[in-house]
Amino acid sequence: MTELQNICAKVMRTKISTPTRMLIKRKLIKGDVLHHGSGTATYDTGAMIEVADSVTEHDPNYNNNPEALNKKYDTIVSNYVLNCLVPEERKQVITEISNALKPSGKAFITVRGKGLNRNRVISNIEDGVKTSIGTFQKTYTPQALIDDLKHNFNSIKIIKGKGIGIGIMFITAEALNKEK
Repeated sequence: MTELQNICAKVMRTKISTPTRMLIKRKLIKGDVLHHGSGTATYDTGAMIEVADSVTEHDPNYNNNPEALNKKYDTIVSNYVLNCLVPEERKQVITEISNALKPSGKAFITVRGKGLNRNRVISNIEDGVKTSIGTFQKTYTPQALIDDLKHNFNSIKIIKGKGIGIGIMFITAEALNKEK
């Protein structure tokens, strides 16, 4: 256990996130959807509801719905969750996503890439940093995301998207389930 075990991200969004907007524009959100790690991203959930058959939220810190993990989904969206978790928690969440995905389903997992303001870093912890607002952050490369996902997913493809204009790059992986 680390000192950051239950620290969650503190971003309060006022509009749909860039990764979710990209997925909707490309018509990748379909069928029954799990918004895993939904946090306070009600704008993302609302936008997904408009294009999906159904949307279920699960976030242990904001909208704890463990029953949601007992169902299977066509699409799972998880934005900026893995980069906020220490390695042992990250493995658990990746397994939850893999287990909740239908065999023919797709998971879209977005993480933070370059652009973490080093002035906000207090200390190095495991494979990331503790920030001045008390959160854990890991900055990913595309290969690091693939490496984290490859034990649970059969096919992983990095989807290119445009940055959000403030110097922070995001990386989205499309992951297909392993045969079970």
